[in-house]
Amino acid sequence: MIWIIGEYAERIENADELLDSFLDTFQEETSQVQLQLLTATVKLFLKSPENSKEMMESVLAMATEESDNPDLRDRGFVYWRLLSTDPEAARQVVLAEKPVIDGDTCDIESTLLEELISNISTLASVYHKPPDAFAPRKTGQKKSGGDDDSDSDSDGSDSDDYEDSDSDSDSDDSDEDEGETKKKSKKSSKSNAAAPAAPQSSMEDLLGLGGLDLGGGGGGGSSSSSAAPTSSGGGGLDDIFGMGSSSDSSSSSSGSSTSSTRPIIIASDANAGIEMRGTFSKNSSNDQVTLDVEVTNLDGNVHPGTFMFQFKKNLFALAPGVNGLQCGPIQPGASASGSLEVTIQKKQYQPTNEAPLFIAVAVMNPARPKGSNVSYGKVALGLECVLSSTKGQVPKKDYIGKWKSLSGDQEMNGKVTELCTKEADSITQNLKSKNIFWVATRQENGATRMYLSARVMAPSKEVLVEVTLPPAASGINGAKLCVKTEHIPVMSLVAGLVKKTLQGR
Repeated sequence: MIWIIGEYAERIENADELLDSFLDTFQEETSQVQLQLLTATVKLFLKSPENSKEMMESVLAMATEESDNPDLRDRGFVYWRLLSTDPEAARQVVLAEKPVIDGDTCDIESTLLEELISNISTLASVYHKPPDAFAPRKTGQKKSGGDDDSDSDSDGSDSDDYEDSDSDSDSDDSDEDEGETKKKSKKSSKSNAAAPAAPQSSMEDLLGLGGLDLGGGGGGGSSSSSAAPTSSGGGGLDDIFGMGSSSDSSSSSSGSSTSSTRPIIIASDANAGIEMRGTFSKNSSNDQVTLDVEVTNLDGNVHPGTFMFQFKKNLFALAPGVNGLQCGPIQPGASASGSLEVTIQKKQYQPTNEAPLFIAVAVMNPARPKGSNVSYGKVALGLECVLSSTKGQVPKKDYIGKWKSLSGDQEMNGKVTELCTKEADSITQNLKSKNIFWVATRQENGATRMYLSARVMAPSKEVLVEVTLPPAASGINGAKLCVKTEHIPVMSLVAGLVKKTLQGR
C-alpha cells in the first residue's frame, strides 16, 4: 500500500493524508517499512511539494536524527542532500523508471543449475552447459580386452582375481546377468591366462595420482578418526586415498594451559587473551552440525563469554550461526564450554581447497580493543560430520543405474590391506557409524561384494562405494575398494575414510 501511494501519488486523491496516517507509528515499524515510508514520502514531495513539505521534513528528521538503523540513516542523508542541493537531480534519481528485472535462473532445470553452480569458476557457467557438453571427459582406465566379455571375473584362482587392479564392478551390476556372466567368464579366462598375477604385497599407484596433500592432523574425539592427515608424498595406495603419514593435531597441544583433549583453535601464546579449543560434531537425528568449544580466560578480568566467528569458504559450505558463541561469564583463569551452531550456505562453497578437512576460522573477542580483537585458527573436521545421517542410503532400485552412469574421472579404485575384521556384517556396521550405509551384498566365486552409499550434505551429492572381500579360503587380509561420485573433490576423502574404517583406525 505504501509503495502504491509513492508510485501513483498524482492519481490518488488525498494521497498526503493517507500517507500521513502511516507516519504516526513510524518509530515502531520494522526497518523495511520505515525505508518504504521514507521513499514514498520523498516521492510524494517531488510530485506534490505544496501539500507534503512538512511531512517530508518530519520523516527526514526521524530517519537521520532519531533512528539507529544505518541503512535508514544513509538513505535519509542521501535524499536530504539531493533535495537541498539540486531538486531536479533528485527528481531524476528518485522518480526514474526502473528497468524490469528478468533472469533466466528459474528457467534452468534444477539438476543442471546445481552442476553449473559447482562449476561456476569454469566456462560451464558462461555457456550454461555442463562441462561434458563442450569438453568431453577422457575415458577411464581401459578394461583388458576392450569389450564387454572382459569385464567379468575369471574362473581361475580367486587370489589372482583379487589382485587384479580393475574393480570388475561393471560386470556385476545386476543379479539378472549372473548366468550370462558365468558363460562369458570362460572366454575371459583364456585371454587373462597369460597375465602374471600381481604379488599380494603390491602397493602400486593404481590411478597415477602421486601424493595428495590434504592438510595435516586430525581432530579430537570422534572427529579425529576421519580428519585427513598430511600426505608425505611419494605415491602408493596411501597417497591415492589421501592417507599418507599423519601427525594428530592434538599432539601439538602439549604445553597448553588446560588439560582438555580437544585440539587447539587459538593457542595460549597467541596474545589473544584466551585459549580456545574445539571440535565439530553432528546430531545424527537431524544432521545439525555444531562446533563444540572450550574457552579459557587468560586475562585478568571477567570475560562476558561471547564470541563471534567467521569461516573461510570451504568444500562443504559450512558457515557459523549468526548468534555466535555464548559461554556465559568466564572468571580469570577459568574455562567455560559452549556450542556454536553451524549452518550450510551456498555462498560459502569453495570446491578447491588444499586442506578440505580443516576449516579456517576468525574469532572476534569483544573484550579486547578494536584492532587487536580478532584471532585466527583452524578446526579439524571429521568427514562423517558432513555426510548425511538421514539421507545417505540410496534406494536399492536406483543404485545400479547410478553406478553405471559414473565412470572415468568420477571413479577411483584401490586396495586396502590389514583389515581389522573380514566379517561383512561388522564392516557394514563400522561404516554405518561413519554415515556410509549398506545397500546390497552379493556373493560370487567365493568373493563378497558389498555395495554402500553416502551423501555429502553440501552440495548434496551421492557417493557410491563397493568393497570386495576375497574368498575366506584365500587367506588374504585385504579388500578391493571402488568409490564413484559426481562430486569429484570428495572422492579421495571418502575413500580415505573407508580405508581407515576398514583398518580400524
